[in-house]
Amino acid sequence: MGRVLPIIIVLSLILCGCGGNKQQTAAVPGYTCEAVIEYEKDFSAVAQIKVPGGGIFEAEIVSPTQLSGLKFSADRENITVSLKGVETPCQPKESYGGFADIMAAAFLKLSTGSPTLTKQKELVYEGTTKGVFFKFVLNEEGLPLSLNVPEKKLKVEFSKWQYQGKN
Repeated sequence: MGRVLPIIIVLSLILCGCGGNKQQTAAVPGYTCEAVIEYEKDFSAVAQIKVPGGGIFEAEIVSPTQLSGLKFSADRENITVSLKGVETPCQPKESYGGFADIMAAAFLKLSTGSPTLTKQKELVYEGTTKGVFFKFVLNEEGLPLSLNVPEKKLKVEFSKWQYQGKN
């Protein structure tokens, strides 16, 4: 769990609406999606992500089987990890594996920066913090497509979006 926790914390804080242009964030309705996570050379996982809005984020690891059922929930102030009904709070302000600076920079970039609009109508937010480059890509509707942090060997691809309340 020690390897997946920093990744989920980064995802929760970026996706829960804590960052982002307030007008754009408000326009994106709640959604679910799948995240395929690759970290370093030997770790990969698949998570089901639920972002109902209002700064709430939920994720459940569905693979690998050793982590299946591990759940994370976050709001703008708290992060909770649970497995088989046993919950424990986490401190998002701590530096989990050096990801805290990336989270802070991503928030700043999402909340104050202007994205680059690609020919494919993707919104690209890029930044560097303490020499660590990150790239966060959204589609034109504001849904996440990818997160890449090469220095930390982290890559996340998002797919299978579904707006809540729609089939």
